Amino acid sequence: VQDSPFFNSLSALEFRPEFDRIQNPQLLQLIRGVTEGQAKRLVALTFLTLFRLLRYVSVIEQRSIEGDLDGRRFVTGTLQFTWAVLRSDARALTQRLSDRARELLADSFDRELSRIPASAISERFPAMLADAHHLRGIRGALEGVAANLRLEMRRVFEHDLPAPDSGATENEIRLRCRAAAAHLRPGLQNSILVLGAALGTRLDEHGVFDDHAERRLMSDRLRRDIWMFAQIVRAFCEKARNAGDHQERWNDASPFAFVGEFLSYFRAMGYPLVRAADYVRLDPFLESLERIRDVDRIDPQRIANAAEEGELFRTYLLELFENIGRRDELQDLPFDRRAAAMALRLYLGSH
Repeated sequence: VQDSPFFNSLSALEFRPEFDRIQNPQLLQLIRGVTEGQAKRLVALTFLTLFRLLRYVSVIEQRSIEGDLDGRRFVTGTLQFTWAVLRSDARALTQRLSDRARELLADSFDRELSRIPASAISERFPAMLADAHHLRGIRGALEGVAANLRLEMRRVFEHDLPAPDSGATENEIRLRCRAAAAHLRPGLQNSILVLGAALGTRLDEHGVFDDHAERRLMSDRLRRDIWMFAQIVRAFCEKARNAGDHQERWNDASPFAFVGEFLSYFRAMGYPLVRAADYVRLDPFLESLERIRDVDRIDPQRIANAAEEGELFRTYLLELFENIGRRDELQDLPFDRRAAAMALRLYLGSH
């Protein structure tokens, strides 16, 4: 990290070369393969932060277990301190990716484009177009990681963990901290896999998380998220079909407000899912949403197109849900539909 010319660490994260290391050779090669400078910095920043957050989770789990085994008291302060540091680092990453990733990648591409002589534009056009699509995929993955991480933090701190003034006992705090850490771990791991997929590599096939228990947790979380988002897509399709029935009035709210809401859900949950299996109709689906997001009048044809693409996407999600359930690590783990429904209500309430 210290010697890399492509990395400029954020002071808020304070990366240390002796602690913040990525040891998996495939992952290191993947980062080196990102040739564009700003993209490489953002990718390295995201990977390093996500792995650091996973180490925080391990510390929390270990400390809570140690308190149970030897009856050690007064571990609450250590656990709360670790959660506070985890939240601070997660917030620094999400702010960087949400506020700056799009601008940094666009400016970097603009500088590369400006260096091309006018006489070479035609020759370089296919390569630059491919680079633009590649950067667009990286940007989408980074923004998706940020949105998902923000939601995970809200769930942990607003629902899973007891408030400091709740009067919870030491034992209850340890148990809830351990449960919150267990819920957070697969979400962080899946974010790493999603970013790898956006860069063209399936990290789950290269031993990044090769423990059977970890694969089981990640697959179970992925299956749950797919089911949850399929329900969100179904609601979107219903609203899209009914939007054309609204009469335009000056004092009415826009009948298309649900499109912006759905896009925010998609960035936080849907994008990681389509990156996990490369949904082939992703671009037509997003284009159909953009066509009805910012309009001054109702266009029934555009609404119908969006609903049709939504139904195709939902069919894809349900097929993906079945395929994930057939994985070896999930053969003896039935899908808990009630728990998934509760998680969906919590997700919609915290968004």
